[in-house]
Amino acid sequence: MSVDWQGDKALHDLEKELQKNMEQAADYLAQKTQEAIATPYPPASSPGNPPHLRSGDLQRSVHPVLMPNSFKVVADMPYALMLEFGTSKMAARPFLRPTFEKEKDTVTKIMTEGS
Repeated sequence: MSVDWQGDKALHDLEKELQKNMEQAADYLAQKTQEAIATPYPPASSPGNPPHLRSGDLQRSVHPVLMPNSFKVVADMPYALMLEFGTSKMAARPFLRPTFEKEKDTVTKIMTEGS
């Protein structure tokens, strides 16, 4: 059995569709991550829960970064890493990893089927 890809056009169309799905999945995950840190301050968040919204800088810094065959969602504020993992003086307030874990099935579905 053989598959005729009808030249480069079919392959190009497939790659284009996969790229579109990946961009949609990245945008979806970034939006859900922003929503995870939308609870207003005060009060402060409890350890183990996402940080509460103070200035909005952390929330606005969350965005997807697209690469040729993958993506990641990042938070560009210098203190994002300290919130995600904690420090010797502060318990973690993770928001990136828990959001991914919660949304990974939907992200996978978007990447394979589109939104």
